[in-house]
Amino acid sequence: MTGQKKFLKNAAVLSLGGLVAKAIGIWHRLALAAELGGYGAGLYQLSYPPFVLLLALTSSGVPAALARLIAGRGAGREAGIMRSAFSLFLPAAVAAALAMALLSLPVSRMHAMPALVPCFCALAPALLFVVPLSLLRGFFQGRGEMLPTAFSEVMEQLVKTLGCLVLLPGAASPADAAVRALLSVTLSEAVTLAMLLPGYFRCPRLPAFPLRRGRLWREVSPVMASALVLPLSGLADSFVLVRLLGGGSAAVAAYGLFAGSALTILGLPAAGCSGLATAAVPMLGARPQHRGREYAMFALGVTMLLAAPCALGLLLFAPLVTDLLCPSLAQGERALLILMLRTGAISSALLAGVETLASCLAGMGRARRAAAAMCAAVVVKFALQLLLVPARSVCGAVIALDGCYLVAFLLDFVYTCGKKRKHKRACHDHDHRIGNTAGRSLPARVPGAAVGADRIGTQRISCGSDAYRGGDRL
Repeated sequence: MTGQKKFLKNAAVLSLGGLVAKAIGIWHRLALAAELGGYGAGLYQLSYPPFVLLLALTSSGVPAALARLIAGRGAGREAGIMRSAFSLFLPAAVAAALAMALLSLPVSRMHAMPALVPCFCALAPALLFVVPLSLLRGFFQGRGEMLPTAFSEVMEQLVKTLGCLVLLPGAASPADAAVRALLSVTLSEAVTLAMLLPGYFRCPRLPAFPLRRGRLWREVSPVMASALVLPLSGLADSFVLVRLLGGGSAAVAAYGLFAGSALTILGLPAAGCSGLATAAVPMLGARPQHRGREYAMFALGVTMLLAAPCALGLLLFAPLVTDLLCPSLAQGERALLILMLRTGAISSALLAGVETLASCLAGMGRARRAAAAMCAAVVVKFALQLLLVPARSVCGAVIALDGCYLVAFLLDFVYTCGKKRKHKRACHDHDHRIGNTAGRSLPARVPGAAVGADRIGTQRISCGSDAYRGGDRL
């Protein structure tokens, strides 16, 4: 199977799983909207940004980084990476769960909402399960096995929805219902992890020395930084937007409509293309750097081919989409959601492109550039929010989102198409260098080199390749 065909097959599996999970998630949100009401949904949404931030600090980007490392090392030789990953990130998961519980009081005081305290405590244990789950996903993706990731995404949503169906009917108030809904999230992560672990232990692995945790962290941290920017932005939005909207229960309800309904629907095209972004990482990680741009442009082209028609559909058929996905909204909320969907339709396509390009940059070892692009985009978003939200209410936040993803997309595209000057210079210097310390430490010669010639080099030094690092890319 050729590289592009295998990529499309893996992407199809992940995208199908993502679409099924998203469909279940939409039905789950419909049930929540009916049970929680505006205030309960606001509490539910306000509990998520600190959780997502702590999750990003402990594991966001880790599946992509592990997939790249494992794909480069070769099948069966990932045991050392996984031992180091578990020893590094499991303690971080415990610390994050404790931090989530401890943050409940100060955050509830900042929002002047004591009801947030039990919400935070109900969601905190989920971190103990999400972090190892992300490690297992990276393990399977690096081996080219995308089915476990797709299966786990579907199971997360399914168990969470079933948990809500069981727990919500007995709620005494909207605040109590929000706590029960968040408990179902924790339950879903625990069950999904339990289902994925047996497959991990059944995988054959060759003996391997653990990778140094410092070296693993250097590989993971740029990808994590890139994935951390948006959760930080979402956390800031939960404070900034509520205050820019005037504060109080009405502002919380408007934020809940924006974060819970509009962003969910606008993210559907990106969810449908998520398999392309995920499958791109091991595909690029297992290939020479100079072929990265070719595969990245192929992945982007397929992504936009799928996402652009979806964005056009949101623009033209926003009322129909609203009636299908959010039928229980009041008339005023329905009109506001339709306006937000039409305003942010371009964001739905841009977000899909940004996710694919960011994953390609991570697979090419350029995650720092993706992080820099997203930081610049978030700065633009906050500037536009300060200008537009006071004048145009929550629709100003949607326009700011359009500007954010446009800047991120353009910068990621430029970074992906650009060449690595250092790599090019190293290849040019192959014909002029007589040798160096690193080169002499590796006895292998470039094929075709004359015996006894002064110009003895290695592919590792001359072209920046990992092929001759003692038989191991790491």
